Amino acid sequence: MDTALTRHRLFLLIGAVAIPLLGVARLFVKPGFPDPMWLRAVLTGLFVAALASSYRFVWVRERIHEITLILCHIVQVQSLLGEGSTFTVLLPAAIGSKQST
Repeated sequence: MDTALTRHRLFLLIGAVAIPLLGVARLFVKPGFPDPMWLRAVLTGLFVAALASSYRFVWVRERIHEITLILCHIVQVQSLLGEGSTFTVLLPAAIGSKQST
């Protein structure tokens, strides 16, 4: 199995789990902070759709790096427009540059 593909699937799974959990945690930490859960639901759906599609479509598998980076940057922008967190700022850096195979 391709380790880069596995790594990107892991990042997509982490994103799909962490986005709603961080939203719930933010409700407890800052109850009055505007954090639309519908936006978190859309972002989570995008991560889940990308993850599921990577098992079904070759096109997605061939572009998994770009898809993962785009989703991480969307989350980063959403987070920075609200109040940034270390997780979303460092996630694209952790994915790194595309490795040639």
